[in-house]
Amino acid sequence: MGVSLMGDEMIGKAIRTRGRPRREEVENIDRRLADAALSMVLRHGSAVTMNAIVEASGLSRKTVYARHANKSALLLAVIRHLLDFDHEPLVIGETEAWQEDLYQFIAASLKEICQPQAMALRRLLMADPAYIDEVRPRIEMIVVRRYLDPLATFFDRLIARGEMPAQDVGRPAEALTNLILAESHKHYFLRDRDIEPTLLVSHARYLTELFCHGIIGKGLAR
Repeated sequence: MGVSLMGDEMIGKAIRTRGRPRREEVENIDRRLADAALSMVLRHGSAVTMNAIVEASGLSRKTVYARHANKSALLLAVIRHLLDFDHEPLVIGETEAWQEDLYQFIAASLKEICQPQAMALRRLLMADPAYIDEVRPRIEMIVVRRYLDPLATFFDRLIARGEMPAQDVGRPAEALTNLILAESHKHYFLRDRDIEPTLLVSHARYLTELFCHGIIGKGLAR
């Protein structure tokens, strides 16, 4: 009986080995490919070759090409991998110091969109307009959920407290979101790889002052 069980176990193991990869194995392959592709894109831009990505991943060419027929298919899969997770709304404080709450939200948003992984994602998207068309609905959903909706809710609170004139909160939320996202776009075109954190802090303070007081306002108390 013991020999029979051992034989069945060995046969089962052999079948699993020769068959399709298990889910965790596939996830590990995808993760290694995504990490390698991002690293290579950050280093070489969209001109990176499929061979370079394969070599950086440490996987065999057979394994990679079994998953993705060419570089375009691989990079699109990486983009989807980066976008395919839950993006909870960024939290905005609810204190009496609402200007500081807004500043903290802007600072956190700038830090997030200018981190290396986010900049690599932008480079991938800009490499081929077809990539943007493929994932546009997902990107729009993320922007709305993570940035626009929290800002709209925040402005609703300010209106209810008499801190802000009554208005359609969607317009200021969209305007401020566009100003925040534009910073990532700027650094992409400047080809900045390492963005100095103090620059983002300074820009967050500037956007807060600009948005709260206008271009001729007194600014926030330091």
